Amino acid sequence: MRILKNCRRAIHSDGTLLLAETVLSPSTDPASALMDMLMMVLTNGRERTESEFRSLLQEAGFSMVQVIRAGGVSIIESRPV
Repeated sequence: MRILKNCRRAIHSDGTLLLAETVLSPSTDPASALMDMLMMVLTNGRERTESEFRSLLQEAGFSMVQVIRAGGVSIIESRPV
């Protein structure tokens, strides 16, 4: 959240923020749960679903424009509000 809020302070009102992230499906897929667990153990982070990213971005002052899926990584396009 700290990084996103710093980005929001730095970005121009007509700017675009692009995130390259793994976006989990909202299911209880065992592979998704494993990826989330690995992120917590290895980096003290976590994987998120699209709706979780949307909430996170909204809290930081961005709106999600679209999610472009590109294999295992997605590009999340967002704009300041």
